[in-house]
Amino acid sequence: MRRLAALLALLGLACGTAGAGTVRVALAQTELRLYPSEAAYVAHMGERLAEAMRSHPDLVVFPEDIGLPLALVDSYDVLRNCATVADAARALIAEEPAALSTMSSRWGWSPARAWLVRHSEQLSRCYRRVFGALARQHSVYVVAGSAPLPYRGRVPGNVACVFGPDGRVAGVAPKVNLISLEGPEGLDLLPARCEELRPVDTPLGRLGVIVCADAWDPAIAQAYRRAGAQLLVNCLANPEPWSEDQQASFDANSLPARIAETGLPGVQCFAVGRLFDLTFTGRSQCVLPLPDGRWRVVARAGSAVEEEIVTATVPLALPSASTAARRD
Repeated sequence: MRRLAALLALLGLACGTAGAGTVRVALAQTELRLYPSEAAYVAHMGERLAEAMRSHPDLVVFPEDIGLPLALVDSYDVLRNCATVADAARALIAEEPAALSTMSSRWGWSPARAWLVRHSEQLSRCYRRVFGALARQHSVYVVAGSAPLPYRGRVPGNVACVFGPDGRVAGVAPKVNLISLEGPEGLDLLPARCEELRPVDTPLGRLGVIVCADAWDPAIAQAYRRAGAQLLVNCLANPEPWSEDQQASFDANSLPARIAETGLPGVQCFAVGRLFDLTFTGRSQCVLPLPDGRWRVVARAGSAVEEEIVTATVPLALPSASTAARRD
């Protein structure tokens, strides 16, 4: 049934009439944690995807930073007793001081950026191998959260990848609005520019992938709308305690507000768990626009701190007339 729906969607795209269909979405609210090996990471991601597939989705979404622990696997013994992110950063830099010092001196990079540049190519290969294999194994589209992947040149950004059922990368979405943990005083990632974002074309429809804080930026959702996106997909890792006030703030200012403004349906997938002194919380949800400029939740996680699979069948937005014309 899922493959038939995908085939019908593909035919619709070919005719420039896609958008009247629906997509079955599964949000894999997943724990961020350290892993002693790549095999342990693969096993956990495989368990999450297998659980998500019980609802027979067309699209599975993972949270922001889901690939970050892969970069830390080789340093597990060094990191497992670190209490804070600052402790972990010092421990990682102390493992290879000469190489990082040379890179920092040559390129003017911070030690954190030098470390990420030194390891991001290997991380990219692992991340793509893991999620590509899982998408191919289950014959499903996967929005694989994000990871600090090489973005512009060798410098990493916070980049989300979309994998197709063939295991290949169907599209990428870098993060524009970095938070302090990702900025010069933290991971020192490279921010993207709004104009670099493009919807990911799939037989299911056009996906506007938004990484965490970019959902607070109205310009990004509007750019996706103008480019013909039919579903907004927001991957998040919120490093703050959850409360009713926090829920209200996210609903008023993040993706639900963008859904009300653009009229596009959307989903949010949160990370949970703990890395060092960071605790990740949030309630994943599927949200639809209402004709009066408001929005409504059609599915939401029961917990803000536990792993969960949230599923819903989401009607896609009709593509804009200009987008349909470009496809014809």
